[in-house]
Amino acid sequence: MKNKLKLIIQFTFTSLMISLLTGIPSIKSQDDHTSYEYSRTTINDKMKDDSSWLYLGQTPPGITPELFPPDDLLGNSIWCWHGSPVFSPDGKELFMSRIYIGTTSGPLIYSMEVINLEWTTPTIPEFCGAYSCNSPFFTSGGDTLFFTSRRPETSVYFTTKIANNWTTPIEVYIPIPAQSYLGNGVCVTKNKTLYFELSISGDDDLYKSEYINGQYSAAINLGPSINSYDTEFGLYIDPDEQYIIYSSLRSGGYGASDLYISTKDSEGNWTNAQNLGSAINSDKDDFGPHVTSDGKYFFFCTEKENVEGYNPYWADISVLDPFIVSVKDNGKCEIIFQNYPNPFNQSTTISINIPHNETKNTILSIRNVKGQKIRQYSIPCNQQSIIWDRKDEAGRRVPKGVYFYEILSGNYSSSKKMIVTN
Repeated sequence: MKNKLKLIIQFTFTSLMISLLTGIPSIKSQDDHTSYEYSRTTINDKMKDDSSWLYLGQTPPGITPELFPPDDLLGNSIWCWHGSPVFSPDGKELFMSRIYIGTTSGPLIYSMEVINLEWTTPTIPEFCGAYSCNSPFFTSGGDTLFFTSRRPETSVYFTTKIANNWTTPIEVYIPIPAQSYLGNGVCVTKNKTLYFELSISGDDDLYKSEYINGQYSAAINLGPSINSYDTEFGLYIDPDEQYIIYSSLRSGGYGASDLYISTKDSEGNWTNAQNLGSAINSDKDDFGPHVTSDGKYFFFCTEKENVEGYNPYWADISVLDPFIVSVKDNGKCEIIFQNYPNPFNQSTTISINIPHNETKNTILSIRNVKGQKIRQYSIPCNQQSIIWDRKDEAGRRVPKGVYFYEILSGNYSSSKKMIVTN
């Protein structure tokens, strides 16, 4: 499957190979890009108190994704975003990846920070040097940043912040098969496990490498619940490894690359990936997922509304509620369910995640405010959603108002509220 995003990546790789063969520098110096930078006045005018700088001073979104960057950070015909913005846990530092169109440079990391309540102009951090760098990802402590870099082969590196300065990057050795190469994406969990893209004989899948006795294990394929026969890339891993979000070019989506999510079941296995749906995905490329360190917002990049630059959008983290399974401390998995949209007029989709080891019959009941049952569904263990069309068992359209939907499975029961409008 071909699409514009893959063409950009292929062009960049070809340009780098030409650079290596001809000796022509492939990475422009930081000064070469200064003409592409814009005034930070728009952002800094918003810094009216000691907290308004959070998230570049942008107004937090609701459950509906909204365009994130201020006008002077929008991708354009000169450069495009190559992943979502990554903020430090304290919110005072930002890293972003760009690709410059029509140049021989690969992805480049830029950084910004808050000084005297104002965001600085984006610059290439010293630890990148003259190399292509991509996929910045903070550890949970916030003092270490992992990323990928071509020096000249792509590898994983990390840098640590000491006395307010980032140290010289250290390469991470990951045993990978011969005739394979790392992709652009990398993420790290609380226990130091790395998740990344790996291409073997043209098969692009997602892998992990576990940190054992001070070194990383051989690359482990994440398996068919996550990987398909098509390309998987651009991942985000929950630091506790309870869910993973990534892009895939597999068939059956909304078009081009779509974002998918997989969660862990009660036995620690990845469940079959689910498409994040039309609230997130479009008929264009959708990629670059990231959840902020404070757990409040979900970011992703897209070509929505035909805006050039693969600009990032953001939404309240609750947009993922229909898909994420919560694992209790005792290891037992809770049934998670959520409807969207809510409120709604014509119909709503109730997404349901049932643990694989749950063998009891699962019943979904819809009741009115008087507690009267108006609709009931029997849900098989392999079903992930139902669509309620606002009708009762007799096929009659119910009036507007508040309704409750309840899950019953063995000894487990829980209910939630939904609102029907005119």
